[in-house]
Amino acid sequence: IAMLLQQINRSRAHLSMRRLLKTIPDIILSIKPCLMMSPRTVSTYLGDNVEFDVVIFDEASQILPEEALGSIVRAKQMIIAGDQMQLPPTNFFRTQSVEVNDEIAEDIEGFDSILDLACATTIPNILLNWHYRSQSENLIQFSNHHFYNNKLQIFPASNKDGNKGVFFNLVNEGKYDYGKSKTNRVEADLMVQRLFEKLENMDGDTIGIVTFNIAQRDYIDNKINMELNNYPQLQEWFSRTGLNEFFVKNLESVQGDERDIIFFSMLYGKDNDGRPRGPYGAIQNTGGEKRLNVAVTRAKKRVEVFSSMTANDWDVRNRRSEEHTSELQSHLN
Repeated sequence: IAMLLQQINRSRAHLSMRRLLKTIPDIILSIKPCLMMSPRTVSTYLGDNVEFDVVIFDEASQILPEEALGSIVRAKQMIIAGDQMQLPPTNFFRTQSVEVNDEIAEDIEGFDSILDLACATTIPNILLNWHYRSQSENLIQFSNHHFYNNKLQIFPASNKDGNKGVFFNLVNEGKYDYGKSKTNRVEADLMVQRLFEKLENMDGDTIGIVTFNIAQRDYIDNKINMELNNYPQLQEWFSRTGLNEFFVKNLESVQGDERDIIFFSMLYGKDNDGRPRGPYGAIQNTGGEKRLNVAVTRAKKRVEVFSSMTANDWDVRNRRSEEHTSELQSHLN
């Protein structure tokens, strides 16, 4: 306790967090019995003398098996919470090298996440079947049928609210710039215009924008900042932080987020010659249906889809993963 008080009252030259936790772990955990840390942070800051009764992995589909090991060995029990129809770890995390011995490497090889590894063992599996987010059945009905075998318990709305559900906006003049910017500016401009029209009503709804790639995300973000000069009264709304924060994110980084309203840019469209064509980025690869599942289930009240093509224009015949062609086509419908 004397060491802890000394560190609290110092103005500089504090012990590193790793050394402090290594020296007085029992005192730290008696004061703060629950620590929330990333798996990598656990391995970095906690010594092997720190032990927990339980370790809980949230969004386990995003955690590499080798990165989870450092947390598992420090706990008596573990709870792994996740959804196999959500995104696996992205390539960004794959570039972070984690060394494990040959025996462990052989056990975890071929598993994208700690969730996949757990599901392949005899660990008891409990389905969490209460879907709390959607205030309209339309928002989750498709995913419930195609991905969750209709096992999700959906709570029907007590009234038919015409402002809730899925809405489609066809952008007739939208074109995707395949060769250069990889953006669909007409589609993005219409989305931003619709966003500011919505915000002028100021009804208190939280909003997020999801795009298919980083280039479209950046274009929309810049467009909003430019347009904001004409709406000084909205400056405060865009500066909110926390759970009500507005976001513009590409599809791979939106998992775990939720907002009242989601604007979804489909991005792809006809080329300058007026011909619809692919490729369609990551959604045409194996697991592409998971990306769409994540993107279209972020909203609590309303999803507005902005697309420059109808379902019949999308050509998925040349996908690398032919076994998922029908699933992708049904998503687009």
